[in-house]
Amino acid sequence: MRRWAEQRIDRYAQSRENLRMPQWLRVTETDAGVFNAMLLGDRSALQRRTRLDFERTGSFHLLVVAGLHVGLVAWGIYSLLLWLRCGRGMATLLTLLLTSGYSVLTGFGLPVQRALWMTVVFLIATLFTRQRHALNALGGSALGMLLVAPSSLFEAGFQMTILAVIAIAGIALPLAQRSFLPYARASRAIHVLAWDAHLAPVLAQFRVSLRMISNALLPQKPIVAADILSWAVRGSAWLLELVLFSAMAELLMSLPMMVYFHRLTPFALPANLICIVLIPFLMGALALLFVLACVWVPMAVPAGVCAAGLLHAVTAVLHRVSLAHGANWRVAEPPQFRVVAFCIAMMAAVWLLRGSRKVAWVGVALLPVMAALILWPIRPRLSPQRLEMTAVDVGQGDSIFVASPDGHTMLIDAGGPVGTAEMAASSPYDIGEEVVSPYLWSRGVSQLDVVVLTHAHSDHMGGMPSLLENFHPRELWVSVDSPISQFRALLQEATSMGIHVRRLRERGDAIDWGQTRVEILAPAAGYLPGAMPSNNDSLVMRIGWQNASLLLEGDAEAPSEEAMLRDAQRLKSELLKVGHHGSRTSTTPEFLAAVAPKYAAISDGRDNRFGHPRREVLERLQSARVRTFRTDMVGATTFLMEADGRVQATANER
Repeated sequence: MRRWAEQRIDRYAQSRENLRMPQWLRVTETDAGVFNAMLLGDRSALQRRTRLDFERTGSFHLLVVAGLHVGLVAWGIYSLLLWLRCGRGMATLLTLLLTSGYSVLTGFGLPVQRALWMTVVFLIATLFTRQRHALNALGGSALGMLLVAPSSLFEAGFQMTILAVIAIAGIALPLAQRSFLPYARASRAIHVLAWDAHLAPVLAQFRVSLRMISNALLPQKPIVAADILSWAVRGSAWLLELVLFSAMAELLMSLPMMVYFHRLTPFALPANLICIVLIPFLMGALALLFVLACVWVPMAVPAGVCAAGLLHAVTAVLHRVSLAHGANWRVAEPPQFRVVAFCIAMMAAVWLLRGSRKVAWVGVALLPVMAALILWPIRPRLSPQRLEMTAVDVGQGDSIFVASPDGHTMLIDAGGPVGTAEMAASSPYDIGEEVVSPYLWSRGVSQLDVVVLTHAHSDHMGGMPSLLENFHPRELWVSVDSPISQFRALLQEATSMGIHVRRLRERGDAIDWGQTRVEILAPAAGYLPGAMPSNNDSLVMRIGWQNASLLLEGDAEAPSEEAMLRDAQRLKSELLKVGHHGSRTSTTPEFLAAVAPKYAAISDGRDNRFGHPRREVLERLQSARVRTFRTDMVGATTFLMEADGRVQATANER
């Protein structure tokens, strides 16, 4: 059913009538993908740029069919039926039937189910003249959903639905009702004196003041002046209500955005204020476009022109906002105590704001406390006074996280798809965004001090652009230059972001990094790279701290290892990151004997087509009594090194 519905919109986008329209009023293929997401919940055709614009501005909920869409559909149908003089009972029944049909058409996902249940509760309460309260509807629908699927309590979508309604009905609405909303209601028909007697004294006095102002403005036509003043008061109240509701929604939604998506959207409030005004009209035009396109495409042209113009206005605003400095604010996962404190403060605020005026101010005071819990910087969860190396599980690739004893952070390589750089660039799966970044955020890391690219192979470089964008490192370390376009684009991106690019060209370079010393062991002096990246381009580093040391070999192979053996006394290390994923082209017996590690880590993918790690390499490590950890078998592995050289290994068992 959904595919059939999508074809109606696609057919209009490809029609001659649409293609003849000016560009601003034409539904493009990209627009059709956005329309299918907004109306039917299918986001498979969304382009990456469009998705990022909505994500960075906190407007991605517009592309997820949920409460906003179901609520607008139900409100539109119910209002239309009442306008057509349909009885309340029949209007309620037809609204429920048509809204349920729309919910099924979108795929009937859990967000749609929750929204539909809340709509059912609310409309039935209206039909039986029960007191309508959004929190009651929320509680009834949430209880029903949890009875059917208790596990949904731990789903991000369920939690965000609950928080959105609590923000509006539990916090924003009581605040508005205790401040400006009574004055907005009292400003209706201010020339009708009889209404004053039914209002509180302060509101009656407010009406008298408005009449006095209107008489002073237009003495000859006081009623006209009163109407203009009434509209001005109510319009200002509507804007205040919009700002307040949006601000409270953004405040409460910040917590799940941090926990699940590691993102804060500081420009979400202005972007959503613009979009919220346009979205009801856009959704109405889009629904009309769909209905008319099902009948006859030429009939849908006026609705298509309106929908295209409104969508282009919305996307233009979101694109400009998303490019603003700080719009893409990625953050680490907050500590557990902050999450608990935020939830307690939120529940207390909801309860206090519904109490007497004396305690309500305490609830208001809790709101900046909640904001502080969100915005207060998160300290990385590291191991002080210990040197750490973690082999992140990125499949068949490399990504190594290193933390110095004094809290400096470094990431060596960022994983990526196996293959050519062009294949990596075209891959829809970004391992830097989906694997490496979430691991660092789970450790409380929001910024890296150094990012290192050992060499320009895709399984080391593929996730690097996302890491630079998400963590804004102070420095990027590279070795030999590579002629491929992806490497040049990476350096250009780093320069544009203000990241200092440091080239470590040859063996013998040494850098004091915090309390540690980083020695460059390869490439050798005078090494000449080939026309294409190779494993022997790898930057090999030894990081030492007092009696602790680790050697990071990248993908260095036997020729590079042989060159390093000319200064064998510098190789000895307690921990070795095995070269080239355990390939037989690396970790020669002579090199292993010179390093003499006690522990080793191999970063490789399960059932990889290369057969890594090779049996002879594993036997070599076993013969040398090296405790070896493989990411394909035990997942991410953390090694903590004491000042005396002792090593403690912890594997994240699969």
